[in-house]
Amino acid sequence: MKRYFVILALLLLATSVQAQRIKAYVAGGFTASHIEGDELYGFHKWGGMFGVGALAPIAPNNRVKFGVEADYTLRGAKNTSGVPYNINLPLQYVDIPLTIYYNDPKAGFAFGAGLTYGRLVQQPHDTISFGPAFIPDTNNLHFLTNDFLFHMEARFQVWEWIFFSIRYQRSIMPINSMTFTEDAATPPTYTNDCFNTSVQCRLELQFGDPNESSKGYRGKKKYHKRRR
Repeated sequence: MKRYFVILALLLLATSVQAQRIKAYVAGGFTASHIEGDELYGFHKWGGMFGVGALAPIAPNNRVKFGVEADYTLRGAKNTSGVPYNINLPLQYVDIPLTIYYNDPKAGFAFGAGLTYGRLVQQPHDTISFGPAFIPDTNNLHFLTNDFLFHMEARFQVWEWIFFSIRYQRSIMPINSMTFTEDAATPPTYTNDCFNTSVQCRLELQFGDPNESSKGYRGKKKYHKRRR
């Protein structure tokens, strides 16, 4: 775990080198997730996220920016309805998202897309139970350590240094496969590939000049009246 906190510290240190152009921020919020392929539906696994990041302009007028983060995120799957089976599977990741943002000054939004590298740091098995009518194979519940995801994001400025964003993430490659038997008496089986899917809602506190932060978002300009 120490290496990931070193990454967070390096991100903050890098922002102090060119403080006029690179903007640092801290982010915190919640994640709703599920695992595609487990025969369960709905984003019922809730968890927190926190991290740090930095934004750097790569086009004039702050219209296009590049973002990098280091986040600690909880993903996984949960179902307590008993249909077709119960499970509570928390997967704890350290994520490194790389994002390209386009800032729309008229709408006041920034739209982004990019890739995330996720490192599984802990996989505690809380609970799993099932009935004879629908049986998952519980011998293969260990997920891959490395997860590569595609993400999309909408980000807008709430007030000066404060931003709100919604991010959707989905694994590009399977992180596991699960085999199911629908009837214990007659065991026809099938196997599904599994993918992490999640939605994050976050608040971001950005450091630096709030007027500089709003450039490229709201496109505000100050006009001075001429003295007569």
